[in-house]
Amino acid sequence: MSEAAAKVLVVDDLEDNRNVLSRHLLRMGCDVSMASNGREALESIHGDDYEIVLLDIMMPEVDGFEVIEKLRTDQEGKQPSIIAISARHDTDAITRALNMGANDYVTKPYDFPVVWARVEKQLNQARSTRLIRDVNTRLVKRLAELRDKENIKAEDDDAAVEAILKAALKSANRNDLQGKLNHEVRTRLHHILGLSQQMKSYDIERLSPEEAAARIRDIEKSGWGLLGIVEDLTDFLTLQQGMPAPSNLDVNLRESVLHEWEMLDHRQNMKDAKINIYTDQPDQTVKGNPHYIRKAVSAVLSNAVRFADKTPSVKVRLEPATREFFKIAVEDNGPGVPAEEREDVLAPFYQAKNAKTPEYEGLGLGLAIANTIMTHHRGKIEISDAPSGKGALVTLYFPYLQPKIKTA
Repeated sequence: MSEAAAKVLVVDDLEDNRNVLSRHLLRMGCDVSMASNGREALESIHGDDYEIVLLDIMMPEVDGFEVIEKLRTDQEGKQPSIIAISARHDTDAITRALNMGANDYVTKPYDFPVVWARVEKQLNQARSTRLIRDVNTRLVKRLAELRDKENIKAEDDDAAVEAILKAALKSANRNDLQGKLNHEVRTRLHHILGLSQQMKSYDIERLSPEEAAARIRDIEKSGWGLLGIVEDLTDFLTLQQGMPAPSNLDVNLRESVLHEWEMLDHRQNMKDAKINIYTDQPDQTVKGNPHYIRKAVSAVLSNAVRFADKTPSVKVRLEPATREFFKIAVEDNGPGVPAEEREDVLAPFYQAKNAKTPEYEGLGLGLAIANTIMTHHRGKIEISDAPSGKGALVTLYFPYLQPKIKTA
């Protein structure tokens, strides 16, 4: 944990279930308490500051539904994040709990890497909300102090307000990065460690080749995810200082698309994803930094796959846009990006609200990095609706350069 240990309450009427879940959370560094029924849970919550409540839905006396209802209808009471616990097949109970105000759910029997990922996600969200509220409180107090000073003129007051806002935003961005980085790295590490422990606990020779290969693929996927986080963070921080050299090499755009698609397939094991590339100028090059141009292409392709429909279908068109720009237009078949969010998704740490995000959401840096790269290359990035009417169209515009004439 990056802050104090998370205060977690485990509520279940079965002692064995309480104990096994509590032991796992204790190993993860949580401060854990237990309750055997809903009545005990309510008393415990009112008497302590729990951040997370793991709540079994089906219990005698006061069940989990009643606990959720009492907590969420008490506007002045404590409002911890609630993760509902239910049997894997009981989707009706899970849906009812979420509709009543539960923040998330886990199923029994427990998949502990998933349990931990859900707990940490709720914890980070709760602490981020508290951080924003604290920053806002301090900001309001500071502005009131400034206005009370008789020697501050109106123009000085405006300057002071602007300075405080900039400081607050800088602080919020830093903490946003810390929270997201902590969540994403820990999620993948716990997934790797959880799978490794599972394999150690079994007799490896008893696993079928298919089962062993599946576990290894899952570990490899999380490993690639960790590497991607490190690369994104490194590139993001590097680009704040400008475009590194070399920045004037010839880069073939079609080869860049093909290379990054192959790398994406290797990292994410995209069995059903399809790509179609359309161009009548396969030798088109631009001047730039090969690593970062490919990084921009990779970010756009990755988003097209991650936020696509169940079977990702990506269309890429490489063609002149105007007399000044050559473009790479990437069309997906996902939910698209609302017009009011198209500028926001180009900022660091932001993700579209209607995106069907996978289990691992990432830092929200991909398109922000692509936007910075395009700016450094005197180009631009634009987001619009897909021509098909379903999905998004993300276009990278590079300053137009004719390919070099090949000589014998």
